[in-house]
Amino acid sequence: MRMNKKGSIVFLSIRFPIEGDSDMYKDLMIELNNSGEKVFIICPNNKKAKKKYKFFDLEDKLRVFRIPINWINSKNLYVRGILELILPLSQLAILLYINFSSKINLIISSTPPITSVFAIAPIKLITKAKWNLILRDITPQNAVDLQLLRKYSPGWLILRSSEYLSYLFADRIGCMSPKNKSYIIKENKWISSLSKKIYMLENWLSVSQEADLTSKNSIDLKQSQDLNLLLAGTIGRAQPVEYLIEYFSKIKSRQSNIFLSIIGDGIKTKWLTKKIISDNLTNVKYFKKKKKEDYIIFAKKYDIGLVILDPRFTIPNIPSRIISYWASKLPVLIITNKSSDAYNYIIKPANAGWEINIDNYPESFTLIHQLAEKPKEYFKEMGFNGFCALKKLYNADIASKKILS
Repeated sequence: MRMNKKGSIVFLSIRFPIEGDSDMYKDLMIELNNSGEKVFIICPNNKKAKKKYKFFDLEDKLRVFRIPINWINSKNLYVRGILELILPLSQLAILLYINFSSKINLIISSTPPITSVFAIAPIKLITKAKWNLILRDITPQNAVDLQLLRKYSPGWLILRSSEYLSYLFADRIGCMSPKNKSYIIKENKWISSLSKKIYMLENWLSVSQEADLTSKNSIDLKQSQDLNLLLAGTIGRAQPVEYLIEYFSKIKSRQSNIFLSIIGDGIKTKWLTKKIISDNLTNVKYFKKKKKEDYIIFAKKYDIGLVILDPRFTIPNIPSRIISYWASKLPVLIITNKSSDAYNYIIKPANAGWEINIDNYPESFTLIHQLAEKPKEYFKEMGFNGFCALKKLYNADIASKKILS
C-alpha cells in the first residue's frame, strides 16, 4: 500500500491481535485510526494466526507490520529474553522504512518489553518525533518479585538500563494509578524531569453494544441460587491460582453453593486441568480462551469476576481484567496485597466490587462465604455500576484523547 507524506503515528507492541480479534491496544489503535490519524503497528507475527500474514498487511483497516518472529511469547525465559533483545533491531529497520515514506510524528509503545528504547531513541534523534510510553509492566522489578530474575545479574542490568533509558528518552509516560506514579518516581530519583512526564493513563476498553444473551445454548447462571465466580485471563506466574484451588478443595464438601469457572491460557493450564481431575473438584471448571465478543457473552452469565495477584509483588499492579469484567456487567473481587491500589483507586470509587488481602489467607477468604449469602440483585447492581464507570472513565476514546493531548 502506498504511503503519503503526511505525519504518522507508530505503535510498537510485543503482541497484537490477529484480524477479527481484539484487545485494549487494538481498541486504541482503531480509535486513533478512526479519528483521522495515520496509524502503523509494528509487532511480532502471531503464531496462532490461521492464515499466513504478509510482512505488511491491512488488518481490520489497520496498517500492520508483522516481524517474522513468532515465538516472542515462548515459555522458555532464556529464549524470550534473547528475542526481546533482538526485537529492537527489526523495529528500528521498520521505523526507518515508515519514516522514509511518511514522516513519524508520534511513537507509542507499551511495556513489556522495555527494550524497545533501543529502536525508538535513534528514531527520535533522526525525526524529532515524540515518544509516549504506556507503562503497564514495571520491568525488571516484576521479574525480581516473582523470583524469575536475580537483582544485579547480567539480565537485570540490561533490563534496568533499558528501563532507565526509556524514562529518560520518553516525552510522556502513562501510569495506571497514583501508587504506580509514586513508585516510578521513588525508584528513579536521579531523573529530575520524570514527575513532569508522567500522567494518569488508566486501562481502557471499547464499549460496544450489549452482547445478546438469547443464544439457544446459553444458560444464565445468575438465575440459580448458587454463587458463580469467574476467573478469566492469563493463567501464569503472576496469577497464583493455587490459592483458589486449595480454597475450593477445602469447601467442596461443606459449601455446596459456591462454584468457580476459570477461562484462559498460560503456563499453569496443564497443572490446573490435572489438579481439577486428580482432586475431583466438582466445584471448579476450566474453559479455553475465547474471542472478546464470545467472552463477553460467556462472562455475563456469572455473578462475580475474580482478579488474583501474586503476594510477592512489590510493584503496584492494576490488572486490565477489572474493566473487562465491567464490560460484561460483572462486579470484581480483587485478591491482592497492599502494594496495589487497584481497589482504592479503581473499584471502590465505582462501588463495583470488593477486596481480599491475600497476605491474610485463608482467613480473608471468608468474604466469599459472606457474598454467597447476598441476593443476586446486589451483584447485578454492583456490576452495572462498573459498566457505567467503564463507559464514563475507561473507554478507548478517553485514552486516545489523553495520549494525543
